[in-house]
Amino acid sequence: MNRVDAVLAIVEMARIGGAVSPQDAVSHVATMIDRLDKASLSYEDDVRLLLGIGATIWTLEHSCCASSGQTR
Repeated sequence: MNRVDAVLAIVEMARIGGAVSPQDAVSHVATMIDRLDKASLSYEDDVRLLLGIGATIWTLEHSCCASSGQTR
């Protein structure tokens, strides 16, 4: 799947209610990191990208809760 198709699929999944909870999303990112091939030349870059995605999800979840006064 190319980048454009991936973005379109993400948007469509969100539109139809296919998004997972932020907690599950962070867990999925951690699982993806665990499954990466440590011998791959792109391993460090892939880990860095996935950690950035996880951090973004975490930040969005916690900034949303903080601004609404919710705690988790």
